[in-house]
Amino acid sequence: MELPPTIYGGLYMDKYEEDRIGSWLEVRRIFPLFAGFLILMAIFLPFWSVSMSAPQYPEKDLSIKIYADKMAGDIWEFNSLNQYAGVKFPEKMPEFKFLPGLLAGFGVFSLLTAFAPTKIRKKLLIALSVILLLFLAGSVGDLAWKLYRIGHDLDPHAPMIGIPPFTPPLLGRNKIANFTTLSLVRSGGISLGIAFILSVVACLKRNSTVTVTDWSRRFTDWVRKLSRKLEED
Repeated sequence: MELPPTIYGGLYMDKYEEDRIGSWLEVRRIFPLFAGFLILMAIFLPFWSVSMSAPQYPEKDLSIKIYADKMAGDIWEFNSLNQYAGVKFPEKMPEFKFLPGLLAGFGVFSLLTAFAPTKIRKKLLIALSVILLLFLAGSVGDLAWKLYRIGHDLDPHAPMIGIPPFTPPLLGRNKIANFTTLSLVRSGGISLGIAFILSVVACLKRNSTVTVTDWSRRFTDWVRKLSRKLEED
């Protein structure tokens, strides 16, 4: 006896079609798929930015954004103030030459992980999580070291004297003499962070067939139970 077709997302489909769509909704498959798109998207977005308010520019705050292949913003104004204060801010970094290609490789690897057979995907998910972890840790460490060098390799012959060595923060506000800086993670960095979280969750669920639909259903049930409990109270 042939079973009737089931309803999935408002559409009638047979068991084969339902299983095929259900497999793509598995966390261990759809998360690396989204992670891959986020990594590729991050190539064109700013990772980090620093803005500075200075008495020399009262009408606006100066800002520089760092992308995978360039720095953009008020670079000339930044350099003028840095030379006045004796701070050496790098205009070019060697990472700009290979970072876009590296991120493209990570993105493609993540997409291939999503399309790989289940047995191979389990190993690829571990590799993807480790690669992204090492990359993010290395990137944060490299940026922290560059910021340290910026605040410690001061020009002793600069017009503005008396600035003690300092280390600009990776995040947050900082005051240097009469300059106030604000460092922020931008959309590209956030995309990479989300991609890493997705890859780790997929890696933890690499032996499970749980789907995002299952999680959505559980969350909906939890909200309903909570609502009933609040109404009873």
